[in-house]
Amino acid sequence: MCTPIYCISLFYPFLRYLNVGGIPEFLKMEDPYERQREYIDQVLFRDIMYRYDLRNERLLREMARYLMTHSSSRISISRMNRTFGVSKNTIMDYLSYLEQAYLIHQMKEYNSSAKEMIRRPSKIYSLDPGLVNSLMTGGYIDSGMMLETVVYLHLVMSGSEVYYHIDASGGAECDFLIRKDLSIVDAIQVTGDLKDPRTFRREVNGLIKAVKRFGLKKRQDAEYK
Repeated sequence: MCTPIYCISLFYPFLRYLNVGGIPEFLKMEDPYERQREYIDQVLFRDIMYRYDLRNERLLREMARYLMTHSSSRISISRMNRTFGVSKNTIMDYLSYLEQAYLIHQMKEYNSSAKEMIRRPSKIYSLDPGLVNSLMTGGYIDSGMMLETVVYLHLVMSGSEVYYHIDASGGAECDFLIRKDLSIVDAIQVTGDLKDPRTFRREVNGLIKAVKRFGLKKRQDAEYK
């Protein structure tokens, strides 16, 4: 059981992690964002541009920034095709490069059909919340986005096989489904705030739809306050 004192002792380190991430060399810095941006540039040049002999540095930088600052969002290859003015194959190649460089990760929508799962949009996640915040303009930090990103990272690092769920009848979304031994065993919903009644209804509805769809008894909702 989490006592008040113990919970407080965990809260501030967690808040620090939401803001500056977990890469050790940045943890002792009072303001690490400039150094984190330099780190991203080094990864883009050393691990991607040099390795894959790329020439369009501007495209790579813009795509990396776009994807990392949209952590926890669904991405559309067609929309990115229109946004960046390059072929879908190029976009998919760059997505693969960024993922192999450990800057982003993709999570698929769950579907019983493997073909449909490939066809559906992925959700994108940055692999460190501090790197995301270093790229946000105006110092704005989306606590809901960061919380969902951190929950995703925890699930992946714990070895869970994770997907997201979209209800076929009404489009309600549940952030995470956990699959074990080919069966969905858990559903998790994450939100930054449940005070707004519309947010509350949307988040709870998405979780209930998933619970009913997969016949689950266990459900979880994570809220950041």
